[in-house]
Amino acid sequence: MDRNEASTRFHQLAIGDKRPDTARLRDIFDDVEVALKAKVSQATVLAELKDLGYSMTMASFKSALQRIRKERKNETEPSVKTQSSNVFINKNIGKEEQASSLIRPPGISSAAWNELQAKHAKANRT
Repeated sequence: MDRNEASTRFHQLAIGDKRPDTARLRDIFDDVEVALKAKVSQATVLAELKDLGYSMTMASFKSALQRIRKERKNETEPSVKTQSSNVFINKNIGKEEQASSLIRPPGISSAAWNELQAKHAKANRT
């Protein structure tokens, strides 16, 4: 078996119908959201999914929507608590210099970074 054939087979597994419904729903989630935001009912969307071979119930569909939305929110808006665990502080300098000694981790938004610096400065003043 050559590498291209193996690659093709694994790619087919990754997009195939044998994956769980929620995994397959992730692939078309943006399209589902467009329909829902256009006021298409969840029942109508679920009926379309069933026509496409999904075997979800309304409860499992709603649960999957909730999980996928939460995953996407967490991907785009990491929490300050998570971000602060990736901040390094140089302990060998004085307190007055520590506020500026934080190293900004990659991927943190400016607003979250500013909030984190303010919390750190406040903690060092006490």
